[in-house]
Amino acid sequence: MDDKCLIDPQRDCLGLQKANMLERQMEKMQEQARDTHNKRFDRIRDLEKAEAARNEQYENIMGKLDKLIAWQEAEQAAPKKRWDSIKDKAVWAVLAAVIAFLLILFFTFFILRDLSRSQRYRKELEAANRYADQLLKSREKMILTVTHDIKSPLSSVIGYIELLNNTPINERQRYFLKNMRGSSEHILKLIGNLLDLSKLENNKMPVEHIVFNPYHLFQEITDNFMPLAAAKHLELKARFSEDLDKDYSGDALRIRQILTNILSNAVKYTTTGYISFSAETVNPEKIRLKIQDTGSGMTPEEQKIIFQEFTRLTSHATIEGTGLGLTITLKLIHLLGGEIQLNSTPGKGSCFTILLPLGQCTTSSSTASPETPIPPRPGIPASGSPKILFIDDDPLQLEMAVGLLANYGIQAEATTSPQHLLNKLASTKYDLLFSDIQMPETNGFDLVKQIRNSLLPNAADLCIVALSADSGRTEKEYLDAGFSAFLSKPFTSGQLTALITHLTGISLSGPATTSSSNPAQDIERRGYSLKHILQFVDNDREALQKILDSFVLTTREHIELLKKYQEEKQCTAIVQLAHKMLPMFRQLEIDEEIPLLEKLEQATKNDLPENQILSLTQEVINKTILLLKEDFKIS
Repeated sequence: MDDKCLIDPQRDCLGLQKANMLERQMEKMQEQARDTHNKRFDRIRDLEKAEAARNEQYENIMGKLDKLIAWQEAEQAAPKKRWDSIKDKAVWAVLAAVIAFLLILFFTFFILRDLSRSQRYRKELEAANRYADQLLKSREKMILTVTHDIKSPLSSVIGYIELLNNTPINERQRYFLKNMRGSSEHILKLIGNLLDLSKLENNKMPVEHIVFNPYHLFQEITDNFMPLAAAKHLELKARFSEDLDKDYSGDALRIRQILTNILSNAVKYTTTGYISFSAETVNPEKIRLKIQDTGSGMTPEEQKIIFQEFTRLTSHATIEGTGLGLTITLKLIHLLGGEIQLNSTPGKGSCFTILLPLGQCTTSSSTASPETPIPPRPGIPASGSPKILFIDDDPLQLEMAVGLLANYGIQAEATTSPQHLLNKLASTKYDLLFSDIQMPETNGFDLVKQIRNSLLPNAADLCIVALSADSGRTEKEYLDAGFSAFLSKPFTSGQLTALITHLTGISLSGPATTSSSNPAQDIERRGYSLKHILQFVDNDREALQKILDSFVLTTREHIELLKKYQEEKQCTAIVQLAHKMLPMFRQLEIDEEIPLLEKLEQATKNDLPENQILSLTQEVINKTILLLKEDFKIS
């Protein structure tokens, strides 16, 4: 019980109760308020949660809506972006195309310029190559033509020398003839060198493979140089290996040419001392050749140029030479697959060492030698004098050949007409026919073909020899064409008679002794000279008159032809006729006409204009008519 009730128990107890009740109500109300507050708080919290949830949901919705709007906006903006992108790309593409086009134009310009330049250079190079080829062909043609033109008159010179040697002459005249013979042989050697060089440069030099004995070949070459060395008081030493004394296969002719060139130089340029020539085998298929001299020697600078064309050393300037020998030697060695080495010391001499391949063989050289005599053809007499016929468009050549054989007791016949030749072959059986190759009416190849295919007696067995100064053909070409043999112009009486003996088997006696009577005085005329003609016919006045009559008759025919060709402006025919007229005019030393005929003969080569050719022709006609009228008394 509360202490307050003790004071006024009645009142105070009631009041207290009320107070307690109020207090309890207040507590209850407070509790209710708290409950209500809690509930409100919970409600608010729930509402807040719900609000938060709604906000979250709203935000989600708004986010989705924003995304949707953004997507819609993106979808709406995409075409524009694509268009903008396309525009940008198009702009860049156009720009790139323009730049590419400009670059293409730029590079195309340079490419086309370079192509044009390259094309121009290519055409220039092709033109230069064609020009070089033309020059080489022209050079080759010129060499062949020049050598042919030189060899033809040289044949007459050598023939005259042969004829003069068989006439009564004094020692001084014989000395002159010897010098003439030496000069002629020098010209022939020069011609041979030029031809060899031309063939080597144009790869037209054939390589033969024949069986020969190197030991015998080297010994023969040494024997040929012994007199030359002895004349200069030089000792020529030779040493050859014994194993070379058997059969080998190779080009003996080119080996001989190589050794001859080097040995001749050794003899030429050595004044004192000796020359040694040795040969030995290196292996079964290679030999070493060594030529050493004690001559003037060469400096290293001279050794570098000694094998070049037309090279003459200053120290050897006074010694005769062409500067082609060693050039040809080097090319021949390379042609044969060999090597050459030069060691030289100024003042002490030079040494040439050559390595050449050679093939061994078992065939006997005696049977395989190219110099084995050809057996006589069927129908050729084994003894007596053969019947021989010559054809050539040059009467001078015919007279010379017939004259050479006459010294050996052979009565040969000659003609300038192919038809006349065929008529003679039809009526007479000849043993030998010598035919020129270059003739105006026909050439030798067509003629021999016509004879071989004809029904003439002895056509198949007739021995036909080709005569030509053309060195551009090989002997094989003539043989393949139907000829029996080939004789190069110029030829000597010895070569001619040796070939006749070779083909017929008839041994010819030496030249007939000529009359010892004094030669008649030379008949001098104003326009010409008979000196050479008289020497040629050995002062036989009857033969002289026949030659002069033939000249007059032939010349009158030529004048008429010249008039005809001049009227018809046949310049080629004029040139050919001038070539045919020249030999006899030279023989008679008709000095006024010779230069004119020479100009006409060379008109085509010198590209003379037509009017100049016709003018020269008229001059020749006028002078020749005057010559016949005044000097030969022909109206």
